[in-house]
Amino acid sequence: MEHFSKLEEWLYKQSCECYSIKNGKYTNHFFDLKMGFDIETTTYCERSYMYIWQIGINNKAFFGNTWEEFNECLNIINAYCEYLNKQIASEKHLKDFNAKFLCFIHNISFEWQFVRKEIYITDAFLKNQREPLYFESNNIKFIDSYQITHMSLAKLAKRYTKTQKMVGDIDYTILRNSFDGKNLTEKEQKYCENDVLILCEFAEYYFNKYIKNDELIYTETSIVRHALKKAFKEDNSLTKKDILEMYPHTFNEYLMYMEYLFAGGWVKSSVDAYNKILSNVKCKDITSSYPAQIAHRYYPISKFKEIVITNKQQFNNMLNRYCCILDVTLYKVKKTTIHSIISTSKIVNDDTGRIVVDNGRMAECDKIRLLMTELDWEIFNKFYDYDKYRIEIRSFKIAVRGNLPKYVISTMLDAYEKKEELKLAEQDYFNEKCFVNMFYGCFVTRIHKYNYYLDATGEIKKELNDYYKNIRSSVLSPFWGIWCTSWARWQELNAVYANADYVVYGDTDSVKGVNMPDDYFNNYNEKQIEKNKKLAEKYNKNYELIKELGCWDSEPTFVLFKTLGCKRYIGYDENNKLSVTIAGVTKGTLEREANIKVDNKNHTSKKEALKVIDLMKDGTVFKNCKTTAVYNDIEHSDYINGELMTSHSSIALTNIDFTIKVDKDYKKYIKQVIGMYEREIF
Repeated sequence: MEHFSKLEEWLYKQSCECYSIKNGKYTNHFFDLKMGFDIETTTYCERSYMYIWQIGINNKAFFGNTWEEFNECLNIINAYCEYLNKQIASEKHLKDFNAKFLCFIHNISFEWQFVRKEIYITDAFLKNQREPLYFESNNIKFIDSYQITHMSLAKLAKRYTKTQKMVGDIDYTILRNSFDGKNLTEKEQKYCENDVLILCEFAEYYFNKYIKNDELIYTETSIVRHALKKAFKEDNSLTKKDILEMYPHTFNEYLMYMEYLFAGGWVKSSVDAYNKILSNVKCKDITSSYPAQIAHRYYPISKFKEIVITNKQQFNNMLNRYCCILDVTLYKVKKTTIHSIISTSKIVNDDTGRIVVDNGRMAECDKIRLLMTELDWEIFNKFYDYDKYRIEIRSFKIAVRGNLPKYVISTMLDAYEKKEELKLAEQDYFNEKCFVNMFYGCFVTRIHKYNYYLDATGEIKKELNDYYKNIRSSVLSPFWGIWCTSWARWQELNAVYANADYVVYGDTDSVKGVNMPDDYFNNYNEKQIEKNKKLAEKYNKNYELIKELGCWDSEPTFVLFKTLGCKRYIGYDENNKLSVTIAGVTKGTLEREANIKVDNKNHTSKKEALKVIDLMKDGTVFKNCKTTAVYNDIEHSDYINGELMTSHSSIALTNIDFTIKVDKDYKKYIKQVIGMYEREIF
């Protein structure tokens, strides 16, 4: 790694090709200089300072130690870009030409918090107040490799590059100033160098995969969205006007549906399983749940229109024939099984009267107003009783049912078929797997209420988003995302209801039950395989490759299982593998705390597993196991090792303790219901 003072002479010896990307009536131009940027920081009293920055260009790394030096570096790179632009303008007899460089940052929100007040920002697109999708400094566009891959830098390197991430070679507890940054050890310098060389190599992959194929990708879902738009142009079944008509008429209506009608998967542990060690817990998972719902189910394919319900027969007919949105108020609601399914966050009304909450889910309620699809209504009627003579329907909207268009299903199945083909051949199928999984991400991408931008002073401001600007280029209805998740819950919760006496835990596309029989799942799979056979015929796919799409798959049985609630469970299966899931606790923390031995696939003995299980209990404290971020938005200074260090803006990452806490209301609920539900699960 060399000091940036040697950059200019080296840079003008590089050769660059220019690529053009059409985006509607606009064209963007990019030189294929492969670049990556990273910084190292030191933290003092929750204030943070950069002591070395490094930039990789065409697999060579340069460094500096102050923001003044980085600005000098940017000036050199921008001048080189202007030089290249003038060359092309001259060759093509143009007045001017404007191509840019792309520079990758891994986890851009970290560097952004430092650079936004240190360098000249000419453009930025912010997903929220602290997370840019990209930002530009004159001729350099910085984009986030994490948003494209959703991998740590170490995993990205294993996947895409020859250069690998070094681990543990910089001690972040040591305070350092810019002078210390100039005098890092050879190993520490290599650590810094590798971080940007990885990004240079990823940049080469990115150019070959996307830029050279006329695509500029910022996120994982962008990859699928580009493919869908391309397929949409070739499919005449729907027009842009058809899609726009499927959107809610107003932004407020859209935001209301996103808040109260859209819901994720059902994640819940049963109250009678709390803090007990269970055995023979069978585990069932849906094979590619969301892709299966996309391929097989019906969806709203017309504009929703409001109708007036006048009698019960009409009500049921509409539910059976159309996609429906119900705005309904119910009274004296009480669950029929041990399982609670309605999240309290989805309750519209404040005047609920008496309400009993089961770990974030409604168990009983005097009065409840909900927005539901006809699928949610069907499931609700299985899991809850209510006063059938006092149903208030505030609004009832219907849309035509139908399969999703060919450009959606066929594009997804192409990737799914390719993934399974590579998997069976024991070849690398990672990209195809990601592509399939990202379909769901495209379906549920939200338009946020506010848009964030930089004003003339460099401050971040917010304004109400332009709803119509956001939807005009869409090729997916927002209701498709709502129905996709609704179908996934429908499949999961039907299985839970059919096995209500056995299920102790559910999570989006999986259920776990003590001594749970296989009958329901086998019967479901028989019907699903037949559906997949017809699907293969309709879309000309290899039946053998898609026949298990949406089927229930059997995972190894847990011989030990303990849960404290949602996203808090430990299982030890029949193959001696330990699985620990505790939201907020880093993977491997409990194993280290228990001082047990596990192999690289987390296999261990039953005796050792019990030590880990014993650690998961209310009040257990894990020291320094979680990282938190402290944002400093105003200028701050400290003397670090005798040098006055200054940051105009920064983010300090510090380790904090984590305590497993069980909500007192949940513990109260547990005491209330003990003995009310008799199940032979122990």
